[in-house]
Amino acid sequence: MKIDQIPFDLISKHNENIRVLIVTNSPDLTSIPAKINTLKNLKKFYISGTQVKDLPEDLFKIDGLESFEYNMNQTEKIPSAIGNLTSLKKLNLSLLPITTLPVEIGKLTNLESLEITNNKGGKHIANKSYNLVGIKHLPKEIGNLTKLNKLY
Repeated sequence: MKIDQIPFDLISKHNENIRVLIVTNSPDLTSIPAKINTLKNLKKFYISGTQVKDLPEDLFKIDGLESFEYNMNQTEKIPSAIGNLTSLKKLNLSLLPITTLPVEIGKLTNLESLEITNNKGGKHIANKSYNLVGIKHLPKEIGNLTKLNKLY
């Protein structure tokens, strides 16, 4: 189903039961509502293939979020508030027009998997990915991620 906004009026009735929220292939979606933080039991948030440019600060107030997969969107800068998601185990920031990661990424000490492939000009041609520019330098704070066992 193609959407231009996340239907919080519909899902708010069940917000205590929602553990996974998946939004894909929604090119008309331009924002994530601040209400996202009302999903207190959300464990996995996957959003891909949208026109979202700005991540709301309230997203980074979901204490128990364990997996955030955010790819093929239009965000050019990952906010420093991402460091507040200390329960994250998996973070996917692929196919975004970003060239850097905030130093606060080092606060994600439970992180086991970090995917940052095909950023800033990444293209898919004939089912093959090409990283044209990408993230050139990782912040030194990434050394704080002692549980990290997958980095790609």
